[in-house]
Amino acid sequence: MRLAGIERGGFYPYPIHMAEATASWLIPLPAGTRGRILDPCAGEGEIASLLGRLLDCETWGCELFPYRAEKAAARMDKCHSAAWESCSLADESVTLLWLNAPYDDDRHGEDKRLEFAFLKSTTPKLVRGGVLAFVIPKRILGLAEVARYLAGHYEAVRVWRFPDEEYERFKQILLLAQRRQSYHVPSKEEVEAIQALAQTDLPPLDFATEPVYPLLPAPLKGAGGRV
Repeated sequence: MRLAGIERGGFYPYPIHMAEATASWLIPLPAGTRGRILDPCAGEGEIASLLGRLLDCETWGCELFPYRAEKAAARMDKCHSAAWESCSLADESVTLLWLNAPYDDDRHGEDKRLEFAFLKSTTPKLVRGGVLAFVIPKRILGLAEVARYLAGHYEAVRVWRFPDEEYERFKQILLLAQRRQSYHVPSKEEVEAIQALAQTDLPPLDFATEPVYPLLPAPLKGAGGRV
């Protein structure tokens, strides 16, 4: 990682001006219900709190760096100053997983990239049918293990690149998908289709003509009746 990236912990905030276009792809919740967003790399909490207001969701998360966590805690419903790995959360307890993990190698684990390590550790926290918003450098989709995991655990995958002014520097993309009701053994063709997106000229994120992904109400308890 470059020195500037190390100083910021590999964290590159999602552009705030893209929040409304992002939210437009989600089907609003039924009246009288609220969703629940998990942001395990919350930064200063700006994007989670804004999406929470736009989508009528509780906002939960954590942030490793104390100076950012303090700001996030003031904006979000719950945000701990801690590493995600040290947090405990019931499986299937959130309905929107906002995942903008550090862009770096996983130096302390078996995974090649931290983006993939975070994807594997946070997916169980998402309810079946819940929505994943995965913010990553485009090239990460070309990794076979990432493509295989996404194809096995998620469906209705759609991908956009950042608008020109943001995309040119880090080649970031937004992937939206819905968690499958049960694990699906992906075929070679399904994995390769996701990998091919890393070499595809993707459209920039824009407002949806119609929302696609149903945002589910937050459960009272997680998997197995756990709070």
